[in-house]
Amino acid sequence: MTYVNSWDKFKLLLWKNWILQWNNKWQLILELLLPGLFSSLMVLLRALVFAEPKSITDYPLLNISNLDLFNNNLELLHLAPVQMKLLYSPINPILNNIIQEAANSLDLDGFEGFPDSTAMEEALIDNNILAGIQFSESWSDMKTYPEKFSYSIRFPSELRTSVSDRQQTWLTTKLFLPFDISGPRNMNSTDGGLPVGYLREGFLPVQHAVSMAYMKLLTDQNDIPEVYMQRYPYPEHIFDPLLQGLAKMMPFIILMSFIYPCTCIVKSITAEKEKQLKEVMKIMGLDSWIHWTAWFVRCFITLGISAASIVILMKVEFSDDVAVLTYTDWSVFLIFMWTYVITTICFCFMLATMFSRASTASAVVGLICFIVFLPFSIAESRYSDLSLGSKLVLSLISNTAMGFGFQLIMGHEGNGEGLQWSNLFEPINVDDDFTVGYIMLMMLTSAVIYMLICLYVEQIFPGNFGVPRKWNFPFTAQFWCGEKDYAGVEDMPNGVHITRKNSEAFELEPSGKHVGIQVKNLKKTFGPKLAVNGLSVNMYEDDITVLLGHNGAGKTTTISMLTGMFPPSSGTAIINGSDIRTNLDGARMSMGVCPQHNVLFDDLTVADHLKFFSRLKGLRGDAIEKEVNKYLKMIELEDKRNVASKKLSGGMKRKLSVCCALCGDTKVVLFDEPSSGMDPGARRQLWNLMQAEKAGRTILLTTHFMDEADVLGDRIAIMCDGELKCCGTSFFLKKKFGSNMC
Repeated sequence: MTYVNSWDKFKLLLWKNWILQWNNKWQLILELLLPGLFSSLMVLLRALVFAEPKSITDYPLLNISNLDLFNNNLELLHLAPVQMKLLYSPINPILNNIIQEAANSLDLDGFEGFPDSTAMEEALIDNNILAGIQFSESWSDMKTYPEKFSYSIRFPSELRTSVSDRQQTWLTTKLFLPFDISGPRNMNSTDGGLPVGYLREGFLPVQHAVSMAYMKLLTDQNDIPEVYMQRYPYPEHIFDPLLQGLAKMMPFIILMSFIYPCTCIVKSITAEKEKQLKEVMKIMGLDSWIHWTAWFVRCFITLGISAASIVILMKVEFSDDVAVLTYTDWSVFLIFMWTYVITTICFCFMLATMFSRASTASAVVGLICFIVFLPFSIAESRYSDLSLGSKLVLSLISNTAMGFGFQLIMGHEGNGEGLQWSNLFEPINVDDDFTVGYIMLMMLTSAVIYMLICLYVEQIFPGNFGVPRKWNFPFTAQFWCGEKDYAGVEDMPNGVHITRKNSEAFELEPSGKHVGIQVKNLKKTFGPKLAVNGLSVNMYEDDITVLLGHNGAGKTTTISMLTGMFPPSSGTAIINGSDIRTNLDGARMSMGVCPQHNVLFDDLTVADHLKFFSRLKGLRGDAIEKEVNKYLKMIELEDKRNVASKKLSGGMKRKLSVCCALCGDTKVVLFDEPSSGMDPGARRQLWNLMQAEKAGRTILLTTHFMDEADVLGDRIAIMCDGELKCCGTSFFLKKKFGSNMC
């Protein structure tokens, strides 16, 4: 078995993933096309909703000396009647004159003074009164009109002329709306509309009336110039009514676009773990980081192409050179989408480690994608109230970050400049401090976090197969300083010395033979049940050692411990000099395994399986093809060369699994009941294959068939109830116990 460097293993996995993907053409087509199809909905809307060129917009003068607009809105909208009175505090003759003059100018029903602001505020809350005017409490003893005039106007916190389902407020902490589009706000409203509506709410007329009353009384003049309100004119522009709707729609459409690809990713990775394929590849020398890197590249290619198709669709120009994203630079938008793809892939990897069954994973992934989108749906309506820190933390959730990102991208689009490299780290207005650049950085940060969680969970929860590590393994010296090998077979060429209670049942160990596997007092318990009890045995090169016993004797458990699928409760085994408890990866470097059930990729052909495992074990060039042809001929499957494994019969799958363990000149091969379920002719063919391939290998085979042990076993070890009862050649055991060895 030749050493295979990491680059070659990586290329091999890419090849395997590509073949599997290509053999699932419909899945590949859907993964590539669905994002584009969902995005086409936005393109269709863009084609149906036209952006309108607008000429210079001028607005008329508005009289602010009366409450006509306020009264008309109350009457037109059938809103609750308002007591047309002014309240003020504190009570003072000078202030009384000012409020009286203001109330008369507004044609109000009256006014009322209060000794302090608290009493006035209670009256405003208890009664639906127009407004209150609060002066300084120190003015209660004022004798003359002040030279500096200041006051506070008290209106209800909610807008009274709003008919929105949600109560609109004055938004006094903001200079701009959270999302705005190019053009004047509420273009068809001469006063600017809602929010905030200082004229239609009556605020501006009350302020104007109080100020004018003060100036008249202070100067004793009535010919003060009139004051009008007029909106600023707006230059020529393109009015796009679609933008604000897209800001809410795009995040959801992008979410829907990637649910199916995410489901396929998680399902495929979980299926490899469920079918023991991942663990078998690890047993045969595949590092975990190479496994994840190859999957990442495969996923990034497909999702990256899908993301690029979305970018192209968003930049398709229609009439008047208008696209869904007219102003946004395509390159920065593409990088944003690819950043989201990276985060999504790592999120899928994290999910895959948390499931043991592919069917469960595929059923739940879509729901989880919606759940991680919920924070954005909730935060969207409260976006203006969130601090920068809160937005950054929420952006660690992949789909929430995506939602925020598209909201800001549409904000830049609404400003008429679009997202550019120059404004990547600039907010859309002065009221906001969040940027698309921050979101992309948080996406990359979350990708790293997801990947760390993935690698951690993989170690402590490897599923139904594999050796789980303790939860605190990253904090141990062994994790950082490496693992030491047990003293290898070079120090004990004849294997470990074994003391037996019943030595007569055990043949003397052969001398001069190289020991490939040394099992030392191996134990395994499952709760109160002792599955393997102190197993000690040496297995030699060029020999087939058979573990013989009935079902439940502990044979499969022994194989599982030797391969690292189960951790031993105590004891250990030395495989080619590497201890399975301290250097499992080293032990696996020289190991091939055929588990009790078939471990095959459903969509790889027979030849592809042999090519894959031969390359994984170090064969190159023509040697691979020779190896493939050799084993196809030996198991008589030449006519099934290009048939997917899922279409083979049970016996054919079993023979292929055996060949996958043998190919590539593997030095240590473990077979767990390899002939189970096979007809007599196929079993005989399999026996001939094993006999022909044992030279230069240490082979361990488990079976409960006496004839199979007799034909294949150079040494036979008989287990019963987890204990080794006897061990030796077939001749020795027959001579010692007769034909009833079991």
